[in-house]
Amino acid sequence: MSFHPSGAPSPYGAGSLYANVAGPWYRYQLAIPEAGSYSVHAWWTQYSSRLTNVPIEIQHAGGTATVRVDQKTNGGKWNLLVANKSFAVGTTGYVRLSNSGVLSSQTVAADAVKFESTLDYEPPSVPANLHVTGLTDRVPWGLWITLDLSA
Repeated sequence: MSFHPSGAPSPYGAGSLYANVAGPWYRYQLAIPEAGSYSVHAWWTQYSSRLTNVPIEIQHAGGTATVRVDQKTNGGKWNLLVANKSFAVGTTGYVRLSNSGVLSSQTVAADAVKFESTLDYEPPSVPANLHVTGLTDRVPWGLWITLDLSA
């Protein structure tokens, strides 16, 4: 057997999966739209039978990073696995978790992964000859800002 639907609380979306035998793995195949540096996060459902040392492999442009996570805690939220790893465009990268438990009472959860670009973004500067004057007015449902830009 491999992964089955889980009834554990706080899945990402409609549900999550779990495995309760040693050996199965779950692989998230990536489709990276733009080459660059990314942080990788995982979401799992926590449960009393979850392993405390779930191995998760992250295949990136520079090789493979392996981290171990405690799925008895930090469920129902995004958890950082690795930061600032380079990924190439396409589907060569992946995230893979496995059940290293040897007892049927030990389980791992597979729920969701996300990638966040860690490229530095520098906002454009205001040209020296541009003058900014503004009028700010509050309204009951928010804040309106009107700017008048002139060179």
